[in-house]
Parts: sequence; structure tokens; C-alpha cells
Amino acid sequence: MFERPVNATDLKAAEWVVRLEDRERALSAREQGEFFAWLMQSADHVKAFLGVADLSHVLDAFDRERRLDVEKLFLTGRSAAVPLRPNLAFLAGNRANQLAARPRRWVMPLALSVVLLCCAFFGWHSWSASKVYRTATGEQRTIRLTDGTVVTMNTHSRIAVRFSEQNRQVDLLEGEALFAVAHESSRPFVVQTRHARIRAVGTQFNVYDHSGETTVAVIEGAVQVVPAENPSVVGMVQAGEQARVDQSRDLRRETQDVRNAVAWRERRLVFENASLGEVMAEFNRYNAILLRADESLAAGKHLTGVFSADQPQSLLHYLEQDPGISIERVGDEVRIHLK
Repeated sequence: MFERPVNATDLKAAEWVVRLEDRERALSAREQGEFFAWLMQSADHVKAFLGVADLSHVLDAFDRERRLDVEKLFLTGRSAAVPLRPNLAFLAGNRANQLAARPRRWVMPLALSVVLLCCAFFGWHSWSASKVYRTATGEQRTIRLTDGTVVTMNTHSRIAVRFSEQNRQVDLLEGEALFAVAHESSRPFVVQTRHARIRAVGTQFNVYDHSGETTVAVIEGAVQVVPAENPSVVGMVQAGEQARVDQSRDLRRETQDVRNAVAWRERRLVFENASLGEVMAEFNRYNAILLRADESLAAGKHLTGVFSADQPQSLLHYLEQDPGISIERVGDEVRIHLK
């Protein structure tokens, strides 16, 4: 029997299985990329996924025409196979417990091979060769890519770089990055987020994936922005302009001082009539001490100003001047309340 303590990897694997089996909502291209990126991060992820899912059933969502003979693939390595039946008791009470009733047999020595084959079969094999960069809370870093493009990553961000002879693509998996793109007309440069696809040849632009939307600010040149869920909408965003794409599938173009969008390079936070909730979320990206506020206060109070990203006390000092607000420090949290 397959017995071991439940950990975060098991739960994530179960989550992916449920999402893959949801026939009412197929995974988008972006989500498929996230799934394979998660698999390729660790052999433990592969084992956990195969320990929860019925692979032949899950692949049905991808291989509806049955071009991939999973049974034959398993039989090929049967002599080295050790059938396992995972204990899925930990899924009780969770949506994933719908999987527990189905028997499973695994060829663990072939696990990684199967997943890699699936990746190649569906055009995602490039994920296995992608290079992932990340920044920790408060960290910023600059990376020069193989084509000469310079990427400056903001705090708490993660990107996956996937270059080939025909394509240059960077997936902004979370956070924010500034791209100074090397001109190369034969290989357009593409940045993909959950909500948008940004295409450029040689330009400089900032991309921020946050709060259910993607914000693109163009510093130099121009970029093409396409909503991920509405590819019929194509917008050209010029230098000095900013575009926002969210789950509404629309593209909203704005003209403003885009220098504020990249003030983070100097560790400055610039707010213009931003809600307290938005302001706190930005400070929390940079600092170990977390700011919390009453829901009504977070949504109802708005601020305009410039703050140092590394000094949340400057915000707290400002808020303390308001007689209707009280501030309470509890461990690593600062709680802001209405009196």
C-alpha cells in the first residue's frame, strides 16, 4: 500500500486532477502551461500527480480521439512495473474525493517518461527545457536573456523563459517585470500572462499580473496586447500608454505618466486615488510585516502619494494622523481598524 503523510504537493496534485477532469470548463492554454510547469519543477510533483490521478482518464481531456495508447505504453514496461494503490483517505471532505472510488495501477518507473511524452504530444515539451527565474519577498533582480533582452524582475515574481529557433516567449507566472527587448524581427518577443498576450519586436514595457488583471505600461516603442480569453480583440499600445486586461475579456487603454508604473525600480510606490486595500497589497509584496485592515476600511479609504516600498511605517504614520483609525501590532502583522 501507498501510505505516507499528506503534504502540500499531494493536495496540489489532487487540485490539478479535479481541474483536468472538469468537463464543464476545459483548461485554457495558459492553465495547461502552468500545469506542465508545475510537473516539471520536481520529480515529486510527477509522482504525486500519478499517485492521485487515473492517467488514462485524465488524458481523455487531452486525447479525445484516442491517438495515445496509454495501455500499450504501460505494457511496454510491465516487467519493471510495481502496481501501487494509493491511499486517498486524505481527500475525504474535499472535492477530490470523487476520485477515490476508482482503482488505479501505476508503472512508477515510467512515470516521468509518460508525462514527458504527453508534454511532447500536446506541444508542451518546451516546458521541460524552460528556465524559471523567481524573486523572493523584497528582492529585485536583473537578467540578461540569450537574445540580449534584459528583464528586470520586481519582488515576489516568477517567469519562465522558453526560447526556440522560431519563438521567444516569456511566461509571467506571477508578479511584475520590466522588459527591454532586443530587436529581432524574425522572432517576435511574446510575454504571456493569465489574462493577456503581449507581442513586441524591439521595445521597453512593464507587465504586472495582479488583482485579477494584467497591466501593461509601454515605456518605448509599441506592443500588441491581446486578451487571453478574447483573441478577436487586438490593441496596439504606444509609448506613454497603459492597457489593462482582466477577466471581463476587455482591453482598456489609458494615457498617463507611465514612469509611475516603473517607479518600483527605485523602490518607490506611487498611488493615485488607490484604495487602502490596494496600497497594503503593494507594501505586503515587499515586507515581512503584513498589513491588514477591516474590509470596509480597505475598500472605502483612498490614498494619493509616494511611499518607500521598504518602509511601511511611513504609511502607518500617515494613517495614525486620522482620528478615526486605530492601529494594532500583533506579532508579524499590523491591523488597521476603524474606531
